[in-house]
Amino acid sequence: NVEALLGRAQLSLQVGEYQQALELVENALEIQNQRADLYYLRASLLFQRRDYLRGDIALARALELDDRPLPYQLLNARRKLMRGELQQVEQIIEKLKQQDATNVYLLTLQADLLVTQGRYDQAEELLRQALIVRETFSLRFSLARVLYLQKQYSRALSYTEDLLKDSPSHWESVYLQAMTLLQLDQTDQALELSEEFLAREESQGLAHRLVADIKRYRGQEQAAQEILVRGLERYPRQFYLIEALSASYLVTRQYKEAKVILENALKTDSPFQSVFLDRLATVYRQLNDQVAYQRTLRQFQQLNDPISIQQSLSVPPLFQLLSPEPMESLINTSFVQRN
Repeated sequence: NVEALLGRAQLSLQVGEYQQALELVENALEIQNQRADLYYLRASLLFQRRDYLRGDIALARALELDDRPLPYQLLNARRKLMRGELQQVEQIIEKLKQQDATNVYLLTLQADLLVTQGRYDQAEELLRQALIVRETFSLRFSLARVLYLQKQYSRALSYTEDLLKDSPSHWESVYLQAMTLLQLDQTDQALELSEEFLAREESQGLAHRLVADIKRYRGQEQAAQEILVRGLERYPRQFYLIEALSASYLVTRQYKEAKVILENALKTDSPFQSVFLDRLATVYRQLNDQVAYQRTLRQFQQLNDPISIQQSLSVPPLFQLLSPEPMESLINTSFVQRN
């Protein structure tokens, strides 16, 4: 029964069991593979896991079956924002305003676009106006993030503390609070907060990256490496962990270890392709492998042409891409406008 599977998926999601929720949704799709809401939900869960390739395929199928629901269009626009397709995002926002100009998720998307463009003052003004009309978790999170980006750390912290009181398991709020605490030189509190999420699924390995970064900041490279290795054992495709671990190996001159993880990482396309090639070239040089060094350097130079540089600069940093909506909202909106 599809509805029963969706109900169980909701329960799994509420306790942070994202993998189980995804499996239940995929089981539902085996029963009914012509329902747009199921593909939309699958895409949402895959994006939460940072599995963007499969997520994009599921989202495309949802839109192919039914491109009318506002949540589907918002998710599509957010993916375009993540890819740096800002002009298309602006066009979608203007179109969706005609349907529901006060929609919370539309307003947060609009604020995220302004943030990506570096227009922090306008983003803050938009969010404050929206909060007067309707105070929601998503809008408060977005405002906290804008305050952080404006380096108003004490004010940002007051918002994140309230957000975590309302939703202690919301990883994006945890991440934002930890980053804010670091800016306020409260590293012990940031570390304690982050370590609680190492064994939980919500962060998809980013808690390992955050904890490792804090330890590296303290000069504890070996401890950071242990955290990152544990994270990669659980999330082998999390390139942010590979990026941090390879950087740490270079600092400690563990070139053979760096060679192994970088060569493996380059077998798969990732946003860090250029970074990995550059580091691998350095590793080969340190290992006196001149042939591999020259080959890798040529690959790096081919990839690092002016066009590629411009494209990479158009994509906002990871922190700006964190979705402001708790996953529960994605579940709830998947049941609307069903044929």
